[in-house]
Amino acid sequence: MFNENYDDTEVREAVKKIFLEIFNLNLKDHSNPYAIDLVYETHNTSYGVEVERGWWSGNFWSNKKYPYLSGQGFKTINIPIRKKKYWYSDIINNVPNNVRNCFVRTNIDFTQIILINSKTIKNLNKVIFTEFIPGNSEKLEEFMSFRMEDVDTYNLIKNKWIKKK
Repeated sequence: MFNENYDDTEVREAVKKIFLEIFNLNLKDHSNPYAIDLVYETHNTSYGVEVERGWWSGNFWSNKKYPYLSGQGFKTINIPIRKKKYWYSDIINNVPNNVRNCFVRTNIDFTQIILINSKTIKNLNKVIFTEFIPGNSEKLEEFMSFRMEDVDTYNLIKNKWIKKK
């Protein structure tokens, strides 16, 4: 079922392309394979992006399963707690800049991204610490969960990225 050594090459490549199209930012793989996934190409220490590919098709927020996994009674997007170090750590080798790093989750076919910026992740009024069994596992895991209204969602519509309002 869940592979601990998941190869995220495809999602990293997709997010590089998406960030160039939406934000005109060139990203590259971090030189340390155990660090944050992507860094801003020009300044290794200025910006990092942690990426994950979700397993839903279409719009995450209208999916009947995934936005409700946290069990909060409202829709959330979730970051595994093991990734918390990218925003709450002083380890420079793994964390380009915990003030500016962001988290991106894509859908299965890379037509939607959900972006959680660093300010949101570090705002304890917006973080909901949760525990649940994710769709790709059979064991209870800890997460940082965020409400739909606290994150940015971009959809690819007619070959153009549109930010959901």
